[in-house]
Amino acid sequence: MRKYIIPFILLILFNFSCLALGGIVTKPGTHSDWYLNLIKAPWTPPGIVFGLAWFTIGVTFAFLGSYLFRKDKFLFTLYIFSWILNTLWNPLFFMLHWTILAGIDIALLWGVITTILYYTKTQYGWKPAIFALPYFIWLVIATSLNWYIVFAN
Repeated sequence: MRKYIIPFILLILFNFSCLALGGIVTKPGTHSDWYLNLIKAPWTPPGIVFGLAWFTIGVTFAFLGSYLFRKDKFLFTLYIFSWILNTLWNPLFFMLHWTILAGIDIALLWGVITTILYYTKTQYGWKPAIFALPYFIWLVIATSLNWYIVFAN
């Protein structure tokens, strides 16, 4: 168990640093006039859901990452790549208003998380793979929200 603690703590810091960086570079984000005036999907959740989702993802994905760090370097590399894609999405969407590129980015991110989930489940079982499920489920929702904005605006 101890061998997972240090990677877990480092990945928690990494995960929340990536989220914070995305928030910092895209202020005011969801409070901007641009975002507030977009036609959004009817299933867009209230703002608090976004915070709860990303907190859950940050913690559960750190559990998975600490496992992959010890077990599978390829999947851990995909793990790091997923956070690069995740961190890029905020400036693409909120700062540059490049909703189509943000949509491509989030679709790629969904593909990476799907790959991580599938191969973790296939090679190591559901016990570690379950920690990728919150991210996978959230990306299904987030991808649909992004593409709704692309097509409705």
